[in-house]
Amino acid sequence: MERQFVLLKSDHSRQEKRILPRFPYSFLTFKCKEGRTFEVSDLSLEGMQLALRDGDHQYKVNDQLGGVLHWQGQEITLAGKVKWRVENRFGMKFTDCKDMRGHIRELLSPRTIVDHLRPVHSMLKTEIGLEIPRALRYWLQAGRILEIFVWQYQHGELSHFHILMLDNFVEWVDGLGIKTGKTLSKRKIETPLNDEDELVLSIDNECNQDKVVKALEIVNLLSAVKHIPQEVIDFMKVKLS
Repeated sequence: MERQFVLLKSDHSRQEKRILPRFPYSFLTFKCKEGRTFEVSDLSLEGMQLALRDGDHQYKVNDQLGGVLHWQGQEITLAGKVKWRVENRFGMKFTDCKDMRGHIRELLSPRTIVDHLRPVHSMLKTEIGLEIPRALRYWLQAGRILEIFVWQYQHGELSHFHILMLDNFVEWVDGLGIKTGKTLSKRKIETPLNDEDELVLSIDNECNQDKVVKALEIVNLLSAVKHIPQEVIDFMKVKLS
């Protein structure tokens, strides 16, 4: 089960943490014109966060840079400015270009994202040789743009699921129902067995129906890619409806 605790409450939201598994590789990358390749750890219409697995980078705040975004055969030429940097990571704000934003908008469409989903729960064992947490039944990922975690009890029934799409967070927990929120920050945690992400979330005091509708749109598209059984998809549809 997830580990969580409430950090702060206000009239509009409260902060909670989630510890979730982290896939060790990113299939969404950005190759700069200078030749260096970064993993894309966050992407939106406004910009992206880039990281190196090892070492530091030479970019400074306000540096201009360009390159090509790669994602499973797709390529998008991007340009922008460095807004912040820390050690092996930095944030890049895109140049205000209508055509470029149109390409990113298409990349971030639900259909495109679902088409790029990979079944991490089977890949870890068959292709990478790593184990997933015992209670995690299904784990789907499309770059760092969309992740779906489906958990189960020891006796096999589903206990809860998380859907993370960009900054949006939707969660269903047996006996508690649906929570929605926004990811405020994400920090990589290295453990002896697996990498994990510590997410700090701003949880909506009232369920945000727009976020639920977007999550349901994603779940409705899962039947086409057939990474998880239809009965699990139907279960998720019921809980989100």
